[in-house]
Amino acid sequence: MNIDKSYLSRIIKSHEKSGYIIRKASATDLRSFELYLTLQGESAVKEFIRKSNQEIAEIIKSLDCKECTELITAYDVITKILEKCDEN
Repeated sequence: MNIDKSYLSRIIKSHEKSGYIIRKASATDLRSFELYLTLQGESAVKEFIRKSNQEIAEIIKSLDCKECTELITAYDVITKILEKCDEN
């Protein structure tokens, strides 16, 4: 991922402050940290996924048959491209 380090640091600190994650020093590399979801973080992730799935279902429900086919085709293309990237 190509994310600015200072921006990522602010995001991590914000989530830490909110109680969603905890940061622990790496046992193998003293220059890095390991991030862990807290119970509150896990709950927030589950709620985010639930709402996201609900919104996607609402969008898909309004599509006609042709649009659904196009969406499936596009999804297949994206999946194949990402699989190639994962292999590299």
